[in-house]
Amino acid sequence: MFGQPRLLVLFARSRGLSLLGPAVVVMGLLCYAAPLGLTTSPLDVTTASFLLTLTGLGAGVFAAMMFGTAMSDVEGVIPERRLVVLRAVWVVTIVVAFGVAGTLAMVIRSLGAWFVLLLWRNFAQGVAVACLSACLLPRVAAWIVPAMTLALVWLFGTKDLIGTPRVAAIPCYPPNSALAWVVTAVLVCLAVVIYAVTDARSHA
Repeated sequence: MFGQPRLLVLFARSRGLSLLGPAVVVMGLLCYAAPLGLTTSPLDVTTASFLLTLTGLGAGVFAAMMFGTAMSDVEGVIPERRLVVLRAVWVVTIVVAFGVAGTLAMVIRSLGAWFVLLLWRNFAQGVAVACLSACLLPRVAAWIVPAMTLALVWLFGTKDLIGTPRVAAIPCYPPNSALAWVVTAVLVCLAVVIYAVTDARSHA
């Protein structure tokens, strides 16, 4: 039987560890380069959005490919109870990886806690959406849900030029919004529980 460290490495590799590193770097660079001002919607010049709010769903597009596995035969030697724990830990690991990258980008830009909290909350949202998508759709299609959500939030998430968010555009809410944090917590809890218990649709 595999030792605990080796077990963790095996599971991470089977789920997409090789993709996580480059994805974290890309999202960190995007957080560093994202403009701090409002950007006008390409479909409606009377609305504008804060592009940094979209990085969470951008991370979700990458993360959607990290929940299934092509090594189910190898994982078959791991007890199911351990797999449940490993899957839950893997979701949290992805959120933390993106969150740390975003935090480093904000520190380098000398930006404060407002931006850091925004990024952590939205990365949690994006990864949760991706995880739920991976549980419902085949691995090759799981990225579509976070990608479509990103597009909708970008194009229709605000209702004026000062970036006032529409009710359903939770990523556009400021980091001090209690509602946005509640929605985020619910999404993350659902994602962790459903993924841990049912796993992703790796081979559908």
